[in-house]
Amino acid sequence: MSFFARISVANLMRRLMKGLLLGASAGLKLWAQAPAATPIAARDLPRGTIMVAADIRADSLDITRLTGWQTRRMVKEGEALKAPAVAAPTLVTANAPVTLEVTVSGVRITRAATALARGTMGERVQVRLDAQRTVTAIVSGRATVRLAQGTDR
Repeated sequence: MSFFARISVANLMRRLMKGLLLGASAGLKLWAQAPAATPIAARDLPRGTIMVAADIRADSLDITRLTGWQTRRMVKEGEALKAPAVAAPTLVTANAPVTLEVTVSGVRITRAATALARGTMGERVQVRLDAQRTVTAIVSGRATVRLAQGTDR
């Protein structure tokens, strides 16, 4: 076990203060980091709730990054909103029909396909075009994927 693993924070502070009072400050560098602001639930959120700004309470934090996210379990009022309690919403479900979009030189082509896995915004999923062909696509919306760059067509 290392020295830092055995010493408590209170002991460390006492030793640092003693060293400073005795003039041992040469070369001593101290830093502190404020705890990250954690968003919390403004009310009880049942499992499956798609969160809106009114559901989130946070100090000095951009709550728009959590709006639209979904609760994976019951979240009590005042509880921290972090994984695995909340996650980006599932936009594509496994074995469900999706629209595959391909854009080439400003021309957009769409085609029906079947997702082989669930996915959230920006995730890569395998998509079956027919019985013989599958491609990798990126989730771009609800039941919509776009062909990933460098994918064989």
